[in-house]
Amino acid sequence: MVMCREVDGGCEWKGRIKQYEDHCNVCPFMMVPCPALGCMTSVPRNQLSQHQESVCVGRKLACSFCNGKLRAANRDQHLRDTCPKVQLVCPNQCGAVDLLRDQVRFNSVL
Repeated sequence: MVMCREVDGGCEWKGRIKQYEDHCNVCPFMMVPCPALGCMTSVPRNQLSQHQESVCVGRKLACSFCNGKLRAANRDQHLRDTCPKVQLVCPNQCGAVDLLRDQVRFNSVL
């Protein structure tokens, strides 16, 4: 009889060595890599869904300003550099405040 290597994580499985590989493929306590692009995290199989929905850097989300789709890891760069609905002070020093990024180009033509 062998025990699961994730016994410290909470797995109570015991079985024959020839069944061990099959168990490892389904064990809820086995550490598995997150499949999301750019995520290098491994989590217990039974926590993978929660990880992907709430903290994974590769999870997809909608920008709270423009509603554009992006990955969580790119959120800060999107807000800093490209989001068309982020409010800015006019870079042309015309005194306009609270311009949306997509209005700044138009404002610079005036």
